[in-house]
Amino acid sequence: MVIEINTMRILKTEKQITKKIESLKKKLSKKKAIYENFGDKEQDKLDDFIGNVYDYDSLSRMRVYDLIEDFADWCETYTILEK
Repeated sequence: MVIEINTMRILKTEKQITKKIESLKKKLSKKKAIYENFGDKEQDKLDDFIGNVYDYDSLSRMRVYDLIEDFADWCETYTILEK
């Protein structure tokens, strides 16, 4: 006997994801020092917030990937001078 559990996730809108990214950037920009793996925890939080990107249709998925990539690039290139 197989029991199937409905694990339907509510997908986030592009606006919700953008707001989450802006709040993570604000949190990171308050840090006094930059270190190796800067922003890794926040990227994990963003991934958890978004959920499985394969639940999105292909066009939305590509936009979500772009937002994730932009945030990762921002974390990699952020400097204290940007404040």
